[in-house]
Amino acid sequence: MVISHEDAACVSGCGSQETANHLFLGCDIFGSLWSQVWLWLGISSVSHGDIIQHFTQFIKMPGLHKSTHMFFRIIWFTTV
Repeated sequence: MVISHEDAACVSGCGSQETANHLFLGCDIFGSLWSQVWLWLGISSVSHGDIIQHFTQFIKMPGLHKSTHMFFRIIWFTTV
């Protein structure tokens, strides 16, 4: 079965191809949730365009106690 271009488009209707990186980080609709999470946590950061790098950066922020890393991991998975 071949997937048509319409079936591979982002579910938000933005017209981009749906990939994990686009959907969770780059999409103007769904990816914008991260700016709200950063604001809620009181953290300023630049997000990576790669989902794995984003995860690693988010859960292992320097200067935070190691117990905080588990808390951030829970927040990341809940957001995704």
